Amino acid sequence: MIVHCGSLLLLVALLLQADNSATPGDGFSVAERLQLNSKSKIEDRIKIYESVSSHYHKSVEQAADRQNFEGIPAILQFWTTVLTKSLDDISQNVDRKKKSNALIKFEIQLRKSIVDMRDVRIKAAVDDQDHYDDWIAHAEGVRKQFVDILFPK
Repeated sequence: MIVHCGSLLLLVALLLQADNSATPGDGFSVAERLQLNSKSKIEDRIKIYESVSSHYHKSVEQAADRQNFEGIPAILQFWTTVLTKSLDDISQNVDRKKKSNALIKFEIQLRKSIVDMRDVRIKAAVDDQDHYDDWIAHAEGVRKQFVDILFPK
């Protein structure tokens, strides 16, 4: 039993030290996925979603600043997947009777990201602008649903 616990602790330590830039198909790093799975409260998961979204925002801006536009479409695709997953989780689990402070912060972060991606889009090659348009349309739809959750009609 002690050997198994030690092995489990070693595995968790190695996963936490893993490169967070390694993103599997769901858009989350191993560490981010472990954090999400360990949080039972939706407020805590929203904070993680906001952090991941902010990370992708910074990644796109850094790539654009370096004139390295080739990798941005893949980042936008991962980011879209994260936004979709976050919206599914939030819409199913958030308490609609109370205003979620974490969701308010996430909505603000997403709104700023949309504005910034419009600026980055202008710098990109004409052939790549569809990737930005698709992401912006999807992100705007997610943001509007966040607003609807926060301020039901």
